Amino acid sequence: MNGPRGSAGILWALRPLVAGLALTAILSTPLAGQGVRGTVQLLGRTIEMRPLLQDTVSLDLVEEDENGRLTYDGKPVYCVGGATCDYWRSLPTQTAAVLSADVSVTAWGLGVQGLSATTVFRVRGDTDSDFVWPQSQRTFDAMLGYLQYVRSGLRIRAGRQRTLSGLGFSGFDGLDAMWEPLDWLRVEGYAGRSLARGLNEPRHEALKGLENFHTDQDAYLFGGYAEFEPSPGSTVSVRYQREIWRNRSALVSERASVDFRTSALRPVSLLGAADWDFAFGKLGKAHLTGQVPWRDANLLFEATARRYRPYFELWTIWGYFSPVAYNEGEFRATWSGIPDIQIYALGSYLKYEDSKTSSLPWGELDEDITRLGGGLSWTPSQTFFMEGEYLFQCCAGAYLSSGEARLRWQPHWRFGLTTFGTAFQQFQEFRIGEGVGIGAGLTLDLGITRRSALSGGISTNQLMYKNQPAAEDWDQLRGWIGLRIDFGDDPGMAAVRRRTR
Repeated sequence: MNGPRGSAGILWALRPLVAGLALTAILSTPLAGQGVRGTVQLLGRTIEMRPLLQDTVSLDLVEEDENGRLTYDGKPVYCVGGATCDYWRSLPTQTAAVLSADVSVTAWGLGVQGLSATTVFRVRGDTDSDFVWPQSQRTFDAMLGYLQYVRSGLRIRAGRQRTLSGLGFSGFDGLDAMWEPLDWLRVEGYAGRSLARGLNEPRHEALKGLENFHTDQDAYLFGGYAEFEPSPGSTVSVRYQREIWRNRSALVSERASVDFRTSALRPVSLLGAADWDFAFGKLGKAHLTGQVPWRDANLLFEATARRYRPYFELWTIWGYFSPVAYNEGEFRATWSGIPDIQIYALGSYLKYEDSKTSSLPWGELDEDITRLGGGLSWTPSQTFFMEGEYLFQCCAGAYLSSGEARLRWQPHWRFGLTTFGTAFQQFQEFRIGEGVGIGAGLTLDLGITRRSALSGGISTNQLMYKNQPAAEDWDQLRGWIGLRIDFGDDPGMAAVRRRTR
């Protein structure tokens, strides 16, 4: 059922936000001997844009321009046999807005020494919009919600949580236990109901309507992790993770990763990582980076060898294909010889493996990419900060030339102003063709108290076309405003205050 429209629609949208604030007030009211710490962030966002619609036109109305391209009303069309051709046209301007509140609360002093509770959730309110903002119809999202017990090198968590590693983000509802038996060794194990990638909800909810693509709607996740220090200045960690459908009919994923870092070869530092996909028996992502400071660390050289293969879960249609991997070598130098100024330059060469494709109408696919770039940052005082960067890329898949710049002015903790701009151009790709994208924006930060701040901003993105005066309108106007409120005290500071009373 749709809510009321107009100004009443805004009030309707505020209902879940008010409910979220009320719940926060309940959670943040400590009982005797308890402590609470957290943050509330209210955010309103809006976007104005012209959606694109795929349409058809009779072949009889299609014209050929001086460059031999087929057009209709100045727009490019695509004709593949038949009596009609396809093209894209812009719809009238539409606006969407959404209101949300992100709440993070940690409470301790729950009657058991070392026991605490953490919750992170989001409530949303959808306003009277012309189109649906992604996820705006989900009134409540629980990102995290777990009890934690810490005692003598042991940490146990139960509830909704997530892991972050070289295997990506993995959310689950279950149990996680970490133990540090020695100063140089830490081990961890976790298991539970797997949450869908990128969403804070179980798979049976996130994958509704996709029953034909997988055998079951829920999955379980199991994983283990170990980190140790083989020598001073060196750390190595290994991780194994497996997901399987609830009825054990098939795997969702089975992967492992290793990460290491060492400064044993001073002045050279090495860090690297790799992951392995057991289902395909293939190496996924991997990189090795060496860092060497020069001339009292005013100059830092970095060399990286990288391999990348896209990863998809086995239940998706992409799991049945073999993504093409690439290998890359990159060199980067960063100079900070002048106070308050830092300059970097980078260059890399990337080559794709054989795509095993037959000849295409427009020729063979390029397999090489060259990247060149650089940037500069300048901090002349505590009030000003400036930075800019440029990147050039050619030519497999697309040509890219892009630059960005940002200026920050903050004369007082109560006031900060940031302005930014960007411009990019891409050829040989379907995104904007022979267009140039330009964007600019402004953000304002106002400190209300030491525990609260108001911020807002506006940005515009426009595309300018060459030789396509009637091309689609991709322009966008975005705005946002937010209020952040911190409450409670750090557990250590609270204990200090109690002792000094």
